Amino acid sequence: MSMFCYQCQEAAGNKGCSQVGMCGKNEKVSNLQDLLIFVVKGVCAVNQCAREQGKNNEIAEKYIIDSIFTTITNANFDDNVIADKIELGLKIREDIKNAVNPNACPNPATTHESLTWNGPRSEYDAKATQVGVLATENEDVRSLRELIVYGIKGLAAYYEHATNLGKRDQEIVKFVERAMVATTQEKSVDELVALTLETGENAVKAMALLDGANTGAFG
Repeated sequence: MSMFCYQCQEAAGNKGCSQVGMCGKNEKVSNLQDLLIFVVKGVCAVNQCAREQGKNNEIAEKYIIDSIFTTITNANFDDNVIADKIELGLKIREDIKNAVNPNACPNPATTHESLTWNGPRSEYDAKATQVGVLATENEDVRSLRELIVYGIKGLAAYYEHATNLGKRDQEIVKFVERAMVATTQEKSVDELVALTLETGENAVKAMALLDGANTGAFG
């Protein structure tokens, strides 16, 4: 199987697109989007550490939201743009790691490979096939992790548009970071269900933020 994507209601056979997306997405784009999400998780983890040391990185915040938004269905099918974002994410992650003391974070968020992998562009395609949806073997855990990630993708779309109109909410961004990191950790099904519900709550907050931004800007 060259790709696996089931993030929308159009997924082939109501299971997942495995050759080409029903939306027109090809396998290269699909796989690179998976790798971008993988890299974003690493950026989320190091920025959490930076927050604990009073060194929150606003560039990282913007990168996290924008990159997640980039991976929603029909948002961007340009593989070069996605590869550029992967490369940028690796740089941002390393810049933050160099600016903070990782040993000063009392509870390291994760030991996930997204914190350490740093391959060149020539390795992106191969790495992308290793970190996609099916990398989680347990189907229940996989489904809940991806439901959280897909919920955050929708949240990121609302939040991106709100920030373009000058509205921001640090609590929403902090939740996004925490939730993305949680999908790299060993969590029980009950914990993941609770986080799924919390994702929905924060999506509603992002919708309200965008509603206020639209009303404020356009009346």
